Amino acid sequence: MTAVEPLIAGGAFAPEETQAMSKAFDEVCEALQVATGARSVREAIALKIIAHARNGEHDPERLRDAVLKEIGLEDGQAGARTQNRRGAETTLSPRP
Repeated sequence: MTAVEPLIAGGAFAPEETQAMSKAFDEVCEALQVATGARSVREAIALKIIAHARNGEHDPERLRDAVLKEIGLEDGQAGARTQNRRGAETTLSPRP
């Protein structure tokens, strides 16, 4: 089970839509190098993907690109900012 699935349990998504959302989630997390233990960041990413899916987007690549663009990583060029567990601000950037 991926991080997206518990957030949409009992929702109105077909299995192939859930699979697309899970793929997009994994790719966004990989692009941002989000650690498995970064629960709040991972949940925020999942919620953004779910919002786009609820608006009708079900292609995993377009979901991924929409979320990356939304957080300022248009074409993987810019950095996104978040906070680590200690509250210090950290820059998240895609892998080269």
